[in-house]
Amino acid sequence: MNCPECGTLASDEDLFCGRCGAILSVPGPEAPIGVSPVSVVYPPAPSVPVVPDSRARVAFILGIISAGSVLI
Repeated sequence: MNCPECGTLASDEDLFCGRCGAILSVPGPEAPIGVSPVSVVYPPAPSVPVVPDSRARVAFILGIISAGSVLI
């Protein structure tokens, strides 16, 4: 059997291509001739803005002030 993605020769027992990682066969009942397996497509995860904790911001500013006062 050849990989459908890159054409690399693979054995019939292989589930994935050793070169590109494409799925070679799906275990279970065979699909009828002319029917391609269905791919599951997941929607992208919503992006969540990262907002720093206000306590961390205050601690950072106080750290800068205290480091500056040591240098003076």
